[in-house]
Amino acid sequence: MLCLAAAAPGRAQDELLNELKAVNSVRLVGARSVGQREIRKLLKTRAEAFWPWSRAPALRLDFLRADTAAIALLYRHRGFLEARADYSVSTSRRRDQVDVTFHIHEGQRSRIASVALEGADHLAVEPLLKKLWARRGRPFDPAFLQLDTLLISAAFQEAGFRPHTRAVFTREDGSVHVRYQVIEGPRYRFGDTYVSGLVRVREYLVRRELLLPRGETYRASRVQQSAERLYDSGLFDRVQISSIPDSTTRSVFFDVLVHERRPRWIDAGLGTGTTERFRFTASWGHRNLNLRGLQGALSYLLALDGEGRFLLSRPEAALLSPWLLGLRVPARLSAYYEEKDDRTDTLWVLNQRTQGVALELRRDLNRLTKLLLTQNNSFVRQSLHFHAEADSATRDSARRSAPTRYRTHRLQLTLDRDTRNHPLLPTRGWRQNVTSQIAGGPLKGQSSFHKHLAEIRWFRPLRGEVVLATRLRGGIIRPFGESRFSPDIAADQEVRRVPVEDLFRLGGASSIRGFEENDITAGGPGGLAMLLGNAEVRFPIWRLLHGEGYVDAGNVWARPEYVDMSDFRPLVSDRRLSDQDVRLVAGVGVSLQLPVGALRSDWTWALRHPPGADRIVGRWQFAIGPLF
Repeated sequence: MLCLAAAAPGRAQDELLNELKAVNSVRLVGARSVGQREIRKLLKTRAEAFWPWSRAPALRLDFLRADTAAIALLYRHRGFLEARADYSVSTSRRRDQVDVTFHIHEGQRSRIASVALEGADHLAVEPLLKKLWARRGRPFDPAFLQLDTLLISAAFQEAGFRPHTRAVFTREDGSVHVRYQVIEGPRYRFGDTYVSGLVRVREYLVRRELLLPRGETYRASRVQQSAERLYDSGLFDRVQISSIPDSTTRSVFFDVLVHERRPRWIDAGLGTGTTERFRFTASWGHRNLNLRGLQGALSYLLALDGEGRFLLSRPEAALLSPWLLGLRVPARLSAYYEEKDDRTDTLWVLNQRTQGVALELRRDLNRLTKLLLTQNNSFVRQSLHFHAEADSATRDSARRSAPTRYRTHRLQLTLDRDTRNHPLLPTRGWRQNVTSQIAGGPLKGQSSFHKHLAEIRWFRPLRGEVVLATRLRGGIIRPFGESRFSPDIAADQEVRRVPVEDLFRLGGASSIRGFEENDITAGGPGGLAMLLGNAEVRFPIWRLLHGEGYVDAGNVWARPEYVDMSDFRPLVSDRRLSDQDVRLVAGVGVSLQLPVGALRSDWTWALRHPPGADRIVGRWQFAIGPLF
């Protein structure tokens, strides 16, 4: 006993001395079926990084114990049920550092030999088995049992049952037989719903969002959708829907408890962007006007460029009705006054003052797909302010070509589908957007044209945390009918039939990097055809710091018929790019992924130099937010 008492303090002292040392290296021994990179991602014990400023991390025994448990758990998820791991610490070359070795004993891998579902009388078994995680031939993961019981219960709850589900398995020499047993019970229906917690909001504003019709077959997904719709209304910050089953009447009753948000809100912010170096926003709103669920807002936007010059001013008043004519179709009516300076042309500044009224209707086809219908009426007054280098002939021609007043009435339909797993940092999924617009014609106005735009974004993980991100975007504008815009000798006559703000432009940190914002304009104020493609490989570097390698390609053409496939041929040459040539650039960059958005710095190199440059050069560009 005395020997044991003396040994315990000595062992504790040895552990303390080890913790005062730093980790020189971490080795994995016995890892054959799982990649070492995947294992190292789980480890808290890490060796000294290769960065010159990094320091060797201290050895911590609690990290070592946690790492052995994490390694064993990872192997169990891969089917190695007897896997275990331990560690050893040895002295390194330096006395103040140690080498850590993790010894992994994998054992035999277990695979699923059969999967059975018992007790399912009202649902087809085979389609349900195909949705389960546990499938024949897969390595057995004990977590499958819990996940699959939830999937099975959810399937029965969509058919009106409230089942009891359990999973059992037997193991024979590496083969696992899985059985799921279900007790369906009686079929339930929706019962009465009780609402509590209301102060200023009327009860009918809550009930119209609920999908719990009394007497219909009970479906669990309707409960979740009802809670989501209550949150989407903007009236509540907390929603709790409790279900109370009654086996006597075979009904499920519901208690809806809500907590109201403050009806009035005010917001203000300062920000910066690629073009708008200074951006100030302020807004005030009310979430429940006249106690009818109407939402009103007043907002103001002011933007300046990098040199402190005025870019944009926009006050706006908006009224939103979540329900229109008894249908859950959100309608937004807004009136605005916008003044902006367009500095795309180097000879003058185009000042536009726009008064507008817009009506937007939205319909959610499902949780991923939305349909937007917008009718916009804008009344524009514009004037030109010339730079000193503009000669008199240019001034006279520009004044004749630019109408001082015009109006545009347009109708736009947009279909948007988003399956990405994250709105800011997606690693997989799609985003598709198709927009069709008609201006003028039966809607009247000084210009008449069709405008169509399509965009596809695709995100796919390659290996580990490396992600391939791609975007393809294209658009076309077709003027029609009689236009009241006079042609300009310096631009295509078809281009002059469309207002400047509706023409396609490219260039900048959000489209084709290495070019100035909106610098690609087909030799005029813009073009009627546009194609853009981007491909990025995104990868983590260290903590919030990420890297990227990319290729951007695209161009704007004065007319769609000017697009020629020979313009897409990549060519490294000293010949300057023409208006017809597709811009093709490549580069690398780094980004700092902050909670408010990404800060990017990109170095872009072009295959051919643009107009105004004598040789091919690279260029740094700073931007805020992801490219797409």
